[in-house]
Amino acid sequence: MNPITEFLAGLTLTQYILLYLGCFALAAAGAWIGGRTKAKVLKALVPVFALLGGMLAIGYVTINMGKDVGLGILAVWAVFSGIVIFPALWLGGKAENGKPRERSGGEICARDGHEWRTTEYACTMKCARCGKTKVKHVLETPDGKCERRCAFCGYTEAIPHAWNGCRCSRCGERRDTGHSTVGGRFSVTEDGKIALLCDVCGETVETKQLLDCPKKVILAAIETPEFQKDLPALFCGYLGRRGTEAYSRGTARALLARIPEDRIAELIRAGGIGGQSVWALAEIADDALLARLCRMEETAYAAESEQRKRENAKKEKEAREHCPDGTPHEFGEESVGHVDRGPRGDDDLAAHEYADRVCRVCRKCGYKLYRKDADK
Repeated sequence: MNPITEFLAGLTLTQYILLYLGCFALAAAGAWIGGRTKAKVLKALVPVFALLGGMLAIGYVTINMGKDVGLGILAVWAVFSGIVIFPALWLGGKAENGKPRERSGGEICARDGHEWRTTEYACTMKCARCGKTKVKHVLETPDGKCERRCAFCGYTEAIPHAWNGCRCSRCGERRDTGHSTVGGRFSVTEDGKIALLCDVCGETVETKQLLDCPKKVILAAIETPEFQKDLPALFCGYLGRRGTEAYSRGTARALLARIPEDRIAELIRAGGIGGQSVWALAEIADDALLARLCRMEETAYAAESEQRKRENAKKEKEAREHCPDGTPHEFGEESVGHVDRGPRGDDDLAAHEYADRVCRVCRKCGYKLYRKDADK
């Protein structure tokens, strides 16, 4: 027999009952004390003592009594456990609920806000209740720097640059993007090309042929000795760019104004201006030069076409502004007019296309002034 069995076999019935009641008394005391104090572990010992009592009962009955008596003892143990332990647990829980629950510092701060106190560290504050810390710097921006610095602890943080093109207007730092060539700064390279310079930093942005540059650069470059002698050839080459994105009538007129009419006539006879260049010259020529081009065999066809276009445009403008008797139009309210837009496609024999357009009719001569953006 082991020591436990020997111990149980040596107990009398009275000793066993006292030991059994002692286990349940300890269980009840643990439930009551755990409910009134913070010793929650005592409540966890309640089922331990109750189980210990049951084991003692089973062991004693098995050793000293028969099986039938043992079953009765187990039934009594179960009832007695329910009577003693569960009321003890209920009383302990009620006592615990009757007390006001102590709130943690975090809960109080969540409801009422933190109670900040300064610390030995600059710019650092700590809550006196929950211990939370925060950092609050007094940031200032020094002149000429893209950063903010704390006036107390020296903490610094970067701020975005104030880019003016490729250079920061605050600290002067440069970047490889954002260059601007609107100002027309340039330099002439050794191979006769134009290097467009950044208006801000002066670096070379790109290198182009002169005729591919903006108008401001072209007009400034032809005043330099490198290009002054080549002005007629440059003008002929620029007229040849008619119909491309690099061509501009304003630039062509500015170049034409720097070349005498006699020199223009020499270029035409020498074949320097021909083909599409003739039509480009006719478009930008003033009335006096256009009349002279009409008298030249090489440019007569293009010049006469341009002359008729200008006369028709002048007549249309006169018709829009004045009645046939020379007095201004007196237009009425807007109305919708039916307009023949000509044949569909390139075939003159194809069916015509019609559209309704908003117009105003002159009360005196019946002239219809159509609104271009009011097609219906």
